[in-house]
Amino acid sequence: MSDQKISANPSAPYGDLPACFRVGDWDADARTGELKDRDRLERLEPKTMELLRLFAGRPFQVLSREQILAAVWPDVVVTDDALARAMFKLRRALGDDAKAARYIETLPKRGYRLVASVRALAPAGVSGSEPPCSDLQEKGAGSDSMSSPIHRKPRRRWWLGAIIAVPVAMMLGLAFREVRAPGPSAESEGSALIERADDFYYRYSRADNEAAIELYDRILAREPDRVAALRGLANALTQRMIRWPSTPSGAAESFTTLTDSLRDGHLQEPAARRILERAELLARHAISLDPSDSLSHRALGLVLATQSRPAEAITAYRAAIALDADAWGALINLSEALDMTGKPDEAITTLIAAHEAMTRSYAREKQHILPYYTDLAVLIGNRLVAAGKSIEGETWYRRALTQSPLHPAATLALARLLDDGGRTGEARQLCVEVNARVGDQVGCNAILGRQKETAAPPDSGH
Repeated sequence: MSDQKISANPSAPYGDLPACFRVGDWDADARTGELKDRDRLERLEPKTMELLRLFAGRPFQVLSREQILAAVWPDVVVTDDALARAMFKLRRALGDDAKAARYIETLPKRGYRLVASVRALAPAGVSGSEPPCSDLQEKGAGSDSMSSPIHRKPRRRWWLGAIIAVPVAMMLGLAFREVRAPGPSAESEGSALIERADDFYYRYSRADNEAAIELYDRILAREPDRVAALRGLANALTQRMIRWPSTPSGAAESFTTLTDSLRDGHLQEPAARRILERAELLARHAISLDPSDSLSHRALGLVLATQSRPAEAITAYRAAIALDADAWGALINLSEALDMTGKPDEAITTLIAAHEAMTRSYAREKQHILPYYTDLAVLIGNRLVAAGKSIEGETWYRRALTQSPLHPAATLALARLLDDGGRTGEARQLCVEVNARVGDQVGCNAILGRQKETAAPPDSGH
């Protein structure tokens, strides 16, 4: 395979790869930057198409970041962020998932490789005056000259292996009377541990967070470069410092927000600073292994915010969101950082974007989203009311109650808003129902008590 660089002109061939080629289910036209499958048309930016051509010209070959940068950005100094952004755009266009790659596989500390088959739709050296790739495909159906395989995975003679395997298995069965299924691979074992650790982390209790730390540490002892474990441990260590700082006696206070923890001052103590420095190193190492991993950028943002570095945290959160528009956790964290830097209006807008991202992601992340989905709607309502936008706040409270009927915090917030606005009958009705069906709410009892006092007849003196 040729090692020449991709030309800056997208119509020039790359090695033996023509301008029209098929990658997996997609037909690509390097002259127009278009990707087509049966249902969709995607248009790639020039550098993103060059990146695809580079992979398609060397399928199943591992390409390092240095090789990719030299080929796609020749004679230009760019950072790994440029590659990460282009990789994200390419994967998004292909409908690929870095965690379960069907097109481009990430190999930590090594690089990337294309794992889909590649076929030519036109001879190498086509010119800009040639017809569209879709026409070439139709005319070339059944023609080796127009639709020929360039690179494909070698076919294994599976039937030969099966013929040999049957008598071998029979002999093993006779010798041992039992054939045991192979044990789980180290990869599957590590993935199962990470999934369990993530579940513990997202429960946000002290005991569960410590369990997550133990599991992440166990994984990293065996696989020091496991990105998911690196970012997970960074998150769990940071969460420990924010929520449950230990006192000299071994007891632990509990904080619910980063703002409260920063105000308390315990994050500046030497022991806390050492743990946060370790968390930052873990997050940065995860990003160096896979710059396209949105969750690693979010982990870095959280630890930077915890170290009172909100501007740097905002940059990291924005990087996470650029890589994944549905990164609801990063959006929530970004909102808090914006609040810390005196941008309350932008903070509210970002919280609303986080709730929208949760809604889009709900079906696939329900276990992690459900505990916070309604609470976030109530928080948005509270922020809007505090900003003097009562009508919008009421809309969010009612939205929260649509999601979770009789939710105590949403019911009480809406009842107080209605009571303050003179709609005491509606407020009373909400409180009567929530008290009867969920249990007495202190705030509601205050509203109901005022109603009784208002309705009581004046004291006659007898």
